[in-house]
Amino acid sequence: MKYFEKFLKDKRGVSPVIGVIIMVALTVVMGAVVAGFAYGYLGNTSKAPNIALSVIDNPTDNSSVLVKHTGGESMLANAWKGSLTAGQESSANFTLQTQLGANAISSGTVLDVTTDTNGIAVTIGWYHFVAVDTRSDAILLDTNVRVE
Repeated sequence: MKYFEKFLKDKRGVSPVIGVIIMVALTVVMGAVVAGFAYGYLGNTSKAPNIALSVIDNPTDNSSVLVKHTGGESMLANAWKGSLTAGQESSANFTLQTQLGANAISSGTVLDVTTDTNGIAVTIGWYHFVAVDTRSDAILLDTNVRVE
């Protein structure tokens, strides 16, 4: 019993324990704030649209590819851009910077890409197609297609 009474009177160990608990709590709160900013939960970042695109060889000729919106949200004309680059096995080595963003697209829209703004035509060979959302800089589609 005397030991218990001595324990209740001796309060020297309480202050360090409370100090450690407060420091741990502050560390957890600061970690949550840093993680929130790092993962974009607290900032104003625009999100990439939920969209499905596909690129295929145009079956009616051997000098164009079809970019098709196969589902998801519609996109405004200035909200995206596409690039078609000739691969190593193609007959020409150039980059088509197609201004596909000049067309608003919604589900079922098909765009026929035959030439770039300089009139350089798509020919038989492999091409690398990239579509990018201009608001969030998210890649919507990154694929290869063979034109035959």
